[in-house]
Amino acid sequence: YADQVQRQKLISCLPSTFDIIFLIYQSRQRTVLTKEELIHKIIESNPKIVDKGEVEEQVRLLLEFVPEWISEKTARNGDVLCWHQYGTEPV
Repeated sequence: YADQVQRQKLISCLPSTFDIIFLIYQSRQRTVLTKEELIHKIIESNPKIVDKGEVEEQVRLLLEFVPEWISEKTARNGDVLCWHQYGTEPV
């Protein structure tokens, strides 16, 4: 039950996380960032966020719910890269 409550809390924060990610990619004028850099930028952009694990879980949920908008792949050097697909908007 506690896991479901936590998941619902994270899901309720996704619109805000979505907006932050969109602005990060837009301001950087890039479509690819390392996952670590993306998470760092999300935390940096919102002083209310204190739990890195929570941000990682929100990113994971976005990858699950809107894979046509954001996806991830592992680079040859082992970095996990997150792609933002411009021109696609989640429904």
